[in-house]
Amino acid sequence: MVRRTSAPRTVAGGDRRCRRRRSAARRRHLRCGVSGGRAAGTRARPRRAGRRDRSRADGDLGSGEPCVAHDGGDRTARSGRGATVTIVGACVFCDIVAGTAPARRVFEDGTVVAFLDIRPISRGHVLVVPRAHAARLEDLDPGDGAAMFRIGQHLSRALTRSDLAPDGTHLVLNDGRAAFQTVDHAHLHVLPRWSGDKLRLATGLVRRRPHDPDATAALIRAGLDRLETEDPR
Repeated sequence: MVRRTSAPRTVAGGDRRCRRRRSAARRRHLRCGVSGGRAAGTRARPRRAGRRDRSRADGDLGSGEPCVAHDGGDRTARSGRGATVTIVGACVFCDIVAGTAPARRVFEDGTVVAFLDIRPISRGHVLVVPRAHAARLEDLDPGDGAAMFRIGQHLSRALTRSDLAPDGTHLVLNDGRAAFQTVDHAHLHVLPRWSGDKLRLATGLVRRRPHDPDATAALIRAGLDRLETEDPR
């Protein structure tokens, strides 16, 4: 008696499966036209409405301080949502000094202008900028530099007399990209501090959100008025 084995059936079954795979691959190839391409006549899946394009990196607008370009004219930038925005002038701080860009001013004289930082680290964070454009300390007129720090001290004294009542103040000037200067117009940061505010300061460094800027500017101006009454120098 001859016993039959199942080997031929197994081989045949394997051949059939291989043929089916090759046929399916051939059909896909014919539909695509080229290997790995999209099937002819098919359309790309539409992007879901409201979904952000993650391949587009956010621009400088709305991140850090305002960005600038010293090209002597207007420029355009693309925001994170794809909207094109025109920035007038070569320097945003020069535009603020000239009155063509909005800012909440708290002090100005013939040499400097002081206004609230649009992304403050703490409430009452003020920037003091010279009217004459100077990108860095190397370009800054010594008289303008002295005026910046003189007004920085004046604002620090006014802050302590305001209802903000800080316990101390930082006067900080970042010179160059390596020192975290993000606007190419020399400026002095006047940053109020309070005792035990380390956690609040760390949060402010991350969030950089304004604290009722109109009311804050009014409080600083009131502090300046009190200082003027107390010490009119």
